[in-house]
Amino acid sequence: MSGFNKDFDVKIPSTRSVLSYMFLPEIKRSLPAFDHIKPIFIRIVALMFAHAGLLRPNHPATMYGMYKNMPKMKFSDVLGEAWYSLRTSEGITAYHYSVFFVFFASQSHLA
Repeated sequence: MSGFNKDFDVKIPSTRSVLSYMFLPEIKRSLPAFDHIKPIFIRIVALMFAHAGLLRPNHPATMYGMYKNMPKMKFSDVLGEAWYSLRTSEGITAYHYSVFFVFFASQSHLA
């Protein structure tokens, strides 16, 4: 039985390495696994803005990720177009401002 333990070089991890693994995750390595969620999120936000009247119903962001030849979009692009329509459209109410600022606050929290 004692010969069995001599064949393997067992290293016990230090407390520091265990704690760093638990409390300091390497987020940059795990982000590419969630790239498929970005188009879905952008599409949902664009549909909410379109429903609120801040984007037109046939805006390209409302179909983002459904087709391969769609132009690339960022969340900030959708927010920028919603902000532009918020400033220039007529009949804007507190509802429109609240819908926009909820998503603007969520974007600034993610950055």
